[in-house]
Amino acid sequence: MSLTEAQAAGLPVIGSRSGGITDAVKEGAGGWLIEEQDSAALAQHLSHLVAAPEAFAAQGKLGAARIRREMNWASYAARIRSIV
Repeated sequence: MSLTEAQAAGLPVIGSRSGGITDAVKEGAGGWLIEEQDSAALAQHLSHLVAAPEAFAAQGKLGAARIRREMNWASYAARIRSIV
């Protein structure tokens, strides 16, 4: 939940490819996914974000827009209706 809350606040996130994290984080749409325990990939993403604050801001905006678009009652209801 913390990853979606961070994105809703306009912060880009980095999560591992495990469990529900892959549902909360979409690669390049407000965040990035790395393999579990891949500290080199984490360091690479963090270095890039520190060196390119415009990328940090852009990904933050993309993440906030995706959360507003995909994580709301209308979107959930539409997904449920498509199943039944």
